Amino acid sequence: MKDLTLGLFDPRPIPSKMKNVTTGDILSAHRIPLDLMSIVREGFSPVGDLNKVDKMFHKNEIKPIGEILLELNDFAGFEVLKMKEYEVLETGS
Repeated sequence: MKDLTLGLFDPRPIPSKMKNVTTGDILSAHRIPLDLMSIVREGFSPVGDLNKVDKMFHKNEIKPIGEILLELNDFAGFEVLKMKEYEVLETGS
């Protein structure tokens, strides 16, 4: 009988791998547009129209995820979740 090594399991974080994670990596993992988080990064100009950014974010990210989650209603046989209709951001003026 042979020993078969499947991999190295070490609960300690490896600093060399942690150093390679950039701010951009962290922000892109959240998938929220920088403009909606009020973050201005060097080398990037803000879009300017938050309503356009918000509407596209809702259309491309929130709505598809919501549609997947709403399938839980069909599985359960009754309404467990519901989504509100999209509302335009208030401009504050």
